[in-house]
Amino acid sequence: MNKLRTMLFISFKRLKKGRRLDSHNQIDEQYSLLLSEKLSKKIAVCYHIDCTKDVLHQLFFLFFNRRYAWSANDLQKKAEHDEAIAKVRRTLLAFFAKIEKSEQLVLINKDELLLLLYNATSYTWTSAKILHNPSEDFFVNLNHYHEGFARRIKKELVACLNREQLDIYLDDSVINQLLFMLVTAWKGLMDQLEASAPRVKAGIFFNTSFEHSQFLLNDISYHLKSRLDMTLITAKTISELRQQCQHVDMLITNLSMLPSPDCHIVSIQANLTPKDFENILSVYSEIVNANVTAS
Repeated sequence: MNKLRTMLFISFKRLKKGRRLDSHNQIDEQYSLLLSEKLSKKIAVCYHIDCTKDVLHQLFFLFFNRRYAWSANDLQKKAEHDEAIAKVRRTLLAFFAKIEKSEQLVLINKDELLLLLYNATSYTWTSAKILHNPSEDFFVNLNHYHEGFARRIKKELVACLNREQLDIYLDDSVINQLLFMLVTAWKGLMDQLEASAPRVKAGIFFNTSFEHSQFLLNDISYHLKSRLDMTLITAKTISELRQQCQHVDMLITNLSMLPSPDCHIVSIQANLTPKDFENILSVYSEIVNANVTAS
């Protein structure tokens, strides 16, 4: 309901400024809509707009869109009678197959995702660019913690959509919106990404007590078990520390002035905080991304 209110408010503002959607050829003329005289007068007073048939089509364009599919079966039927729709459907399915194979993931709710992305292409006639787009921050974090996953699937999506001449509007903002919808509606995606995350060897070295160090090791392992193979560093000298650090990629310690061994160092507090986990993940991503670049 909130999305409907937002859509109507934006449409009223757009129409008041004389800006119209170039979507007349996608309007299903068999459907009509009439507003009560009282409501029509209120709209005229507030927005100085007469509620003609064309204006109502502009306001409620989603409901008059002849390409919009209400279910996976409806989409299948539309594709059988409209080659333009069939091409979009085939392209999206080819994209799904490509990322399942290349990323070794499973689209559990493939029909739902197909319907969602197809419908998004059916009601997009212009750029989706806004000044501050929260989805951009979302993808930055996703790429940071999942080794460029969003960049790779964006590249595949662009390649698939450009492979054929599709009767849809496309630019970078629309591509990003389609990706945002895909990633956020993909059931079980984060679990699959975590399960397939590269593992990094990490050592923990604290100058407190053996028990406290073991406690921290267990705590970090519990939260980051899919990413880190933890080991306890028991060195008594700098020489022993450097020797043991040769077998790990990352050293987690509370000693900020520790002589630099041959691995990445993450300084954390004796009592773990969310910021400490963020720092550990940041170094983890740096190591993994470096390995990907090197390979």
